[in-house]
Amino acid sequence: MKKIILASVLAALILLAACGGRTNNTEPVNTDEPEENVIAEGPENTPEPEVRFMKVENSTSFSVEYITDDVKLVTDAEGRKLLLVPRGEAAPTGYEDTVTIYTPVERVLFCSGTQVGMLVPYDGLFQYIGGVTQEPGRWAFQEIEERLADGRIVYVGNARDPDYELIQELNPELAFVYTGPSGQTALITKFEELGIPYAVDNEYLEGKHTGRMEWTKFLAAFFNREDEAVAYVDMQLNALAEMEAKIAGQDKPKVAWGQIYNGIVYTPGADSYVAGEIAAAGGEYLFSDLPGTGSVQVTIEEFYNSLMDADVFIYDSMGNPLAGFEGLFDLAPIFRDCPVVINQNVWQFDKDYYANISEAHQQVVELAVIFYPDLYPDYVVQHYTILD
Repeated sequence: MKKIILASVLAALILLAACGGRTNNTEPVNTDEPEENVIAEGPENTPEPEVRFMKVENSTSFSVEYITDDVKLVTDAEGRKLLLVPRGEAAPTGYEDTVTIYTPVERVLFCSGTQVGMLVPYDGLFQYIGGVTQEPGRWAFQEIEERLADGRIVYVGNARDPDYELIQELNPELAFVYTGPSGQTALITKFEELGIPYAVDNEYLEGKHTGRMEWTKFLAAFFNREDEAVAYVDMQLNALAEMEAKIAGQDKPKVAWGQIYNGIVYTPGADSYVAGEIAAAGGEYLFSDLPGTGSVQVTIEEFYNSLMDADVFIYDSMGNPLAGFEGLFDLAPIFRDCPVVINQNVWQFDKDYYANISEAHQQVVELAVIFYPDLYPDYVVQHYTILD
């Protein structure tokens, strides 16, 4: 068959050459085209199937690849592969050595409160939570407290030393954990010993706040809600773009940010998502010379020297708000004579700041509100409170 086609093609080319190399409609013919482009018959010329990934633009720490429309291959923060297959369907061939998780995943063990916070934008996902490592009475979400109270969610103990017998009784289909400098290494080792599947969610290590936001897509993929997650993150990015346009050209206030613990100040490194949030909201971070993606330790005296130049001071209260300025002075009496303190432009986190991680875009916008109050005269700040 191929020989016949080739002979016909060659004959046609000879005829065209004899006629001046043009067809009846005077379109030029490319006589240099290789044979394999002329003869398109046979399995060897079948195009490779297109590889499709979830839209992830600001994080390189995870990915979601679509094997089919419904089957996904997830790469977590440690580069581990997990195959997500809809319940009732068979796993595709070729992935026999890959951990398979059936979706939407049920009886999930969440080993961080912020992971649960990322589920908030999607209705109904709390029903899949089987266990948590944050005790009752500390949740920002009433539904979680109710589910803990009636036993639909089990508190398995602190993640540093949980009740593994209780976890085995729960028999979770999946646990979300995190690694890194403060990672849950011992927990992960025990899960591997017990055969409990886990996925690594390291949103806290992101150097960009926009990358941190995208981890909601990672979690949503396990519940088949990733389309909603992509739309939600797009909304967040649009809100940030509107903020940046609004504050463009304004003079940048100098910003100090930190927390005091045992006489040491912990302030974000220059490559942290916090430093990125300050910059995005139009502030000049006073500790931009300190390298690192996490917190950096400085003495109270070192922090004080920079604080003297600050226009705004954000205190990272970690869910434990200070009792006004006196609470701050109990930790650092030296701060009394700082201009930013005298001018009473000191703010701290709302008690549910970290629980509301799904509203990270709004937390950045509210920094712009704090930095440029004249641009937002009617805005009521929710994620920060001013010290009094």
